[in-house]
Amino acid sequence: YLLASLIAEDPSLRVIVDVVELQIRAGDQIVGCELRAGARESLLNGAWDPLDELLEANESIERVHRKLAYT
Repeated sequence: YLLASLIAEDPSLRVIVDVVELQIRAGDQIVGCELRAGARESLLNGAWDPLDELLEANESIERVHRKLAYT
């Protein structure tokens, strides 16, 4: 709620999401954040491809699909 409050107080506040350091900076406030390692690497090397992520997760998706009652 801290970030939302800061932005509500000052909508022009500059907010920086630092993927390298895993933190969000807003004004003089620094808040830690989490990001999946794979997503972080993709953002850092510019190779983010959601379709590729789905294709790579095919086995996991199939496992979930088999467990669904309505299939």
